[in-house]
Amino acid sequence: MKLQEVKKLTKIDDELLSLVETHLAKLKFGDNNPIEEFEFSIENATFCFTESNFDGWDDQGKYQYMNQEYQLVCYDKTKAKYPCNASIVVEYDLGLNLPISRSGSYYSDYYYQYESPTLFKYTIEIIPEVIIPEHEEIRKDWL
Repeated sequence: MKLQEVKKLTKIDDELLSLVETHLAKLKFGDNNPIEEFEFSIENATFCFTESNFDGWDDQGKYQYMNQEYQLVCYDKTKAKYPCNASIVVEYDLGLNLPISRSGSYYSDYYYQYESPTLFKYTIEIIPEVIIPEHEEIRKDWL
């Protein structure tokens, strides 16, 4: 995610974060990815996670690993039955990291294992300017 995109995100409040954690605790991770079907509504607002980033597979021979990231969004089901650019109303600063492993090969079936996800917040850190003070160093002038 780019800096300008993060600046536009809505900060999640504690009440909504608690609801997300409660709904996530009900999901069972294993051979399937329940994040794809994760959704809950409050009044007319529907919340879900949309895919935001993935690293690609780290191939370790028989096993491959990947971290897939999702972002919490609120969308309007009257505009579309799924989250898309036309239906997303609010994008939150809450992310979810989902570790995935798979075994098998290109020539046979892959068997996927989805681990329990971890939540994180997108934050912006201001890095102060650092100026190195004048000092002496030994230098070698090659001839």
